[in-house]
Amino acid sequence: MYGGEDYDNYCIIRHAGAMLICLQPPPQPLVDVMTVDDCQEHEYWAEGGNCVACKECGAGLELSQDCGFGTGGDGQCVRCGHNRYKETWGFGKCKRCLSCSLFNRLQKSNCTALSNSVCGDCLVG
Repeated sequence: MYGGEDYDNYCIIRHAGAMLICLQPPPQPLVDVMTVDDCQEHEYWAEGGNCVACKECGAGLELSQDCGFGTGGDGQCVRCGHNRYKETWGFGKCKRCLSCSLFNRLQKSNCTALSNSVCGDCLVG
C-alpha cells in the first residue's frame, strides 16, 4: 500500500505535524466463530458448536436420517428397505430397484440390498 509494502497501521501527518491521525484496522476476533452455514455437503452441525462429518455407510446400507450442509445428525447405518439397493460404500442413499415388467422384459435376477435387478430379453407380445 505505502512504499510497496502493506502496513496494518499507518499515520497521516497533516499541516506539518499539527495533527497526527493514526488509522488501525478493527481488531480481529481471537477465534473464528463457526455457524451452521459453515458446514459442508457431508457435515452436520453438532451440539458442541462445530461441523462434524456425516457417517459413510457400506454397500446395502444408508444413514437412518438425512445428513449434510449442517442438517441431520449422528444417524446410524441401516439396511436398505424393500425394493431398494446401494452397491458402494459412501454417503449415498439407497436407490429404487428396477422393475423389469415396466419395460416388458424378463427378470434375470432379483434386486437385493446390494444390487439392482437385472432384466433379460423382451417378453413375448
